[in-house]
Amino acid sequence: MAKKDKSNPYNRKINKPIFFKIHTPPDIWHHVYGLTSAIGLLITVGIIVYNYFNPNTENNFNYILTILVVLLASVLLMFLISVIYYGNRLKKYSQIPADYSFLKEQTERHDIILNQLCECSHIITHYYRNLDFLLQDIIDVDEKQVSNDSLINVINKFDYFLINITTNLQSYFSQVTDDNCSITIKLLNFNNSDDGSKTLVRTYFRDPVNFKKRRNSDTVCSPCSVNDNTAFSIIMDSNYQNIYFSEDNLPDLYDIHQYKNPNLDWYKYYHSTLVVPISIVTGANSRSILGFLSVDNFKGGLATNSNKEYLFFVADLLYLAFSKFNSIIELAKTKNLTNEKIDRYTNWN
Repeated sequence: MAKKDKSNPYNRKINKPIFFKIHTPPDIWHHVYGLTSAIGLLITVGIIVYNYFNPNTENNFNYILTILVVLLASVLLMFLISVIYYGNRLKKYSQIPADYSFLKEQTERHDIILNQLCECSHIITHYYRNLDFLLQDIIDVDEKQVSNDSLINVINKFDYFLINITTNLQSYFSQVTDDNCSITIKLLNFNNSDDGSKTLVRTYFRDPVNFKKRRNSDTVCSPCSVNDNTAFSIIMDSNYQNIYFSEDNLPDLYDIHQYKNPNLDWYKYYHSTLVVPISIVTGANSRSILGFLSVDNFKGGLATNSNKEYLFFVADLLYLAFSKFNSIIELAKTKNLTNEKIDRYTNWN
């Protein structure tokens, strides 16, 4: 039998967790009492023997009482020192189970989050793979051979894909931040203008959990200029080094006039947000941006590097999906195909 390669981390034996118990003497106070009694007895016997054999000692009551008082004070002092010493030790040891319980709870929570992260990633890539095959099959076929029914079918499948992505992201980020999170996909409409004021952005898709309570604001404030929203304007501005926007305390930024939003009631829906572009790098200093993927909530906890990287991972998949979906929409337009989902993608009015 071949020996296992110990340098391979997958061949290493996983050590079992070590559990330990702190044992303290159940009769600790009995030992304290016994110690002080024994010392007191020795001192008493010593004084009695000394007085008995010493002819110069006066045998009077005051002398004996004084000796006994000194003895009692000595015993009480020793007892007090023992109480303080062992009390501090017990206090120190009693903290160990509490620390262990806290660490155990944190480990279990991190394990839950890690499992959900893996599950969420698997589901997203699973649906993306299936959608990519459907889109590519139509793109590879001659346009004349593509039926209207097959176009409608793949357009509907694209909607199902977005539902699955946003639903799983909403569940994952809600678990991570311990707050209800909202997922939004926004798309850009470039008018090829010299200034960025005519570059419009609108909400294209929201997760089903938050769609109902947020759709009114989308109707009122969408589309709008990218310059009307601080997050989008920063990402689009080449003068900024960051290609994302994250903030856990938007009200504070708003108070010092460093955050703006076309929706005047934005603070009623969220106080924290993380926004990444749905984009691809096309050159040393250029990037093609189709839109934005964002997550927001009230409690915060979004502005972390791990959250940013995971949202970028999903945004990259969305860029590929929307690029091919746009080809499908263009094909549908050449066939004069009408559909509610096609209108939602192409109609910016």
